[in-house]
Amino acid sequence: MKSTNLKTTFLSTAAILVLAVLMTSTSLGASIGETVNLNLTSQAHGQHTVPNETQRNPVSSFDAAELIYLKAVSVHPIILDDYVTYEDKMAFFEAEAEKAGYLGFRFADLQGNAVALDQQGREFDVADRQYFQNALAGEPNVSDVLVSKETGESIVVYATPVYLNDSLAGVLFASRAAN
Repeated sequence: MKSTNLKTTFLSTAAILVLAVLMTSTSLGASIGETVNLNLTSQAHGQHTVPNETQRNPVSSFDAAELIYLKAVSVHPIILDDYVTYEDKMAFFEAEAEKAGYLGFRFADLQGNAVALDQQGREFDVADRQYFQNALAGEPNVSDVLVSKETGESIVVYATPVYLNDSLAGVLFASRAAN
């Protein structure tokens, strides 16, 4: 029974990944077109401004695809399963981060105490971060560009709530370099 559930979860995750890749490739073309259109419009009106990277559109199809992927990962039983070893959890999340192009995954409890889901396992507080507060309110979301509390680098964070038996158990989030 457990093997069947894991296979179903794996197949669901794989299907969502395929959908995310398709949406990402579609959004890349739209994003390039939007940038070209913006630059041409700006030049036509005598303006030579370039969009600021810190002004993100959180409803872009790329961001939507990333949130779909993150939601799929957030329902994986490995996150809250006390019977899975720390080493197995870290190996799983490090492999997922590499596949998805993230700097890494992190999990925060309801108070905002976060831990990096990698071999370093750094702990830090994200209670003051808007992406954490939004996810606690049940809203998967994308942050603006911000400075990482771990590394000091500019990052963008994707966050989603994690539920256990229909109750909020914490927040799963992943980051990408902002450049």
